[in-house]
Amino acid sequence: MKEEDSNTRSNGMIEGLPWQEIEQEALEHFRALLKIDTTNPPGNELEAVAYLRKVFKKEKIATEVFETGPGRGNLVARLPGAGTRKPLLLNAHLDVVPADAEYWRYPPFSATIADGYVWGRGAIDMKNMAAMSLMTLLVAKRFDLPRSRDLVFCAVADEEAGGALGSQWLVREKPDRIAAEYALNEVGGFTMT
Repeated sequence: MKEEDSNTRSNGMIEGLPWQEIEQEALEHFRALLKIDTTNPPGNELEAVAYLRKVFKKEKIATEVFETGPGRGNLVARLPGAGTRKPLLLNAHLDVVPADAEYWRYPPFSATIADGYVWGRGAIDMKNMAAMSLMTLLVAKRFDLPRSRDLVFCAVADEEAGGALGSQWLVREKPDRIAAEYALNEVGGFTMT
């Protein structure tokens, strides 16, 4: 068998994209988010929101930021589609539970790459989903991928403490910004209908 060029390999759906560069950029964004201490309490999600907003602004993707308390905030980014279907919502929380550095092999906010892994508080719960959702919108825009629906990315505060300043706030105060046919998120949380 011919060895596949990792720069143009298929992900099963889209062929011909520069996957190696996309993966590298995704890793850079993931590590940047991990380095931002968003331990809840107090949260400090606005710093992570500012990072995401800067990336989206560079790509000319519309964002809104909703500050729900000192240092607390949510970002909603929208990449328009053809409008023939209701939006798809990609949701991720930016806050993390406390990490006692004494029990960590690597500092919890270092985003160290070692042993084939990226180590950091939030690597699994859930800055990984935030970086993946960010890249989904970036790739869809850069490569003008056809979209029958808007892609909406919602990065929220306060999930680790119940979501009152994040998802619950958006559902109550800005439901039109996150209205969607489908939402992709981690398990649990609150139903958004």
